Parts: sequence; C-alpha cells; structure tokens
Amino acid sequence: MKVYLAGPMRGVPEFNFPAFFAAEEQLIAQGHEVFNPARRDNDRHGVDLSKGNSTGDEAVAAAQHGFSLREALRDDTAWITMEADAIALLPGWQRSTGATAERALAIALHLEVMYLPGATPNSTEQDPNGIDAKTPGAKLDAGKAPINQGVIQYFPRAIEAVALLSAYGASKYSWKGWEKVEGGIDRYADAAERHRVKEAIEGQWDFAAMNDPKFPANILHKTQIAWNDLAVLELTLREMK
Repeated sequence: MKVYLAGPMRGVPEFNFPAFFAAEEQLIAQGHEVFNPARRDNDRHGVDLSKGNSTGDEAVAAAQHGFSLREALRDDTAWITMEADAIALLPGWQRSTGATAERALAIALHLEVMYLPGATPNSTEQDPNGIDAKTPGAKLDAGKAPINQGVIQYFPRAIEAVALLSAYGASKYSWKGWEKVEGGIDRYADAAERHRVKEAIEGQWDFAAMNDPKFPANILHKTQIAWNDLAVLELTLREMK
C-alpha cells in the first residue's frame, strides 16, 4: 500500500523527525511505499531541518533554510489526494492541526487509517477505574486534564490574583485585546522579565501600578510575571496547533 505518514512536528523537539524516520522504516519493512514528510522536507532543502532545532520552531526553519509551511502542506495534501491508499498516524497526532487535517482528508477520501503503536483514535475514551461505558456510574475521562483538581485546587489564590489583573488590564485596554498584540510572545516575555528586574530593585509591589494617576492598584510583581508568562504559554500553544 501507498501510506502517508502523519504526526506532530511543530513545537516538538527536532520536529519529531526521529519518530517519523523510525516509523517509515517499520512501514517499509512491512512492504508499504511510504511518503514521509520529514524526508521530503530534508530532501527539498538539502539539509536536515531538525538538527539544532530543539524546540521544533517553524520560524527558525524558515529563516535558516527557507522552509515554507504552505509549500509543505501543498505537497502533503496533493500526495494524500492523488497517491495514498492509507494514512498512518504517529502518537500525539490529536495535538497537531496538520495531522488532524490530513486524517480528515484521508477519511473524506475513504482511505484506510492506520494507528501506529501509541497512536490511539479518539474513540478509545475510558473510565479511569476501568468501568464499562454502559455501566451506570461510568465516566470516560481517563487521561483528560484535571482542571479543577490540578489547577483550581492547586493555585486558587494565584488564579484569583491573575484574574483580578486581567480585569485591571481590561479596564485600561479591552477584554482579550492582548491576543491581538503584534509579536505578542516576545513582547509578553519581555514584560515578564522587566517585572522580574523591577521586583529585584523595588521589592514585591509594582510601584508603577500603585502610582498610576488614572488606574492606581496594589499589584505584586509576581502577579504581573505570572500573567505575562501565561500569555506567552497560551500564544505558544496556539501556534503549535
């Protein structure tokens, strides 16, 4: 069979290339013809794009080697559409917008979907206690994020402080306006570091906020740091998807 290999790349160390090449080798050993996008990327640019890219940063690959996501997806979807008999999914495919889109395309074309070891379909939700889904009392939330237990109950005071800072910022600007700041990741990272420096100089309280003539407020530098770090994390995760 002609098999397209799909899985997470962006935001994964070395673009997850080692996993792609290992899977390619296994599929070839099983007698399949494999389209490996990692190999295609390296062949196109004449260099291993993954080397030295410890965070799987697409911007670095573009700047250093001329990588184009549009060109890559054009070739990927063309091969799936015109050549593939099946798509093989690597672990973590659910977290990749590219892989999920490629899977959806394969399903629309009635291609076979192969789940490689560790890459389970979404339909395998389970109860954490092993209770059958049809048994009263079952809840299929095994492996899902424990938002209440793992965040709210862990850091209630910190969450309240960050939420109050969000409200303070919205009173000066607008709700969710921070999402549209150009170059947000770098600028919020810089803001967090500025507050770390100010904390070392001024102490725990943000004097600029305390003395703001229009919006005076008692805000800890640590709250400012946490908010900006969360903004960086949120924008980074969005880019990875």
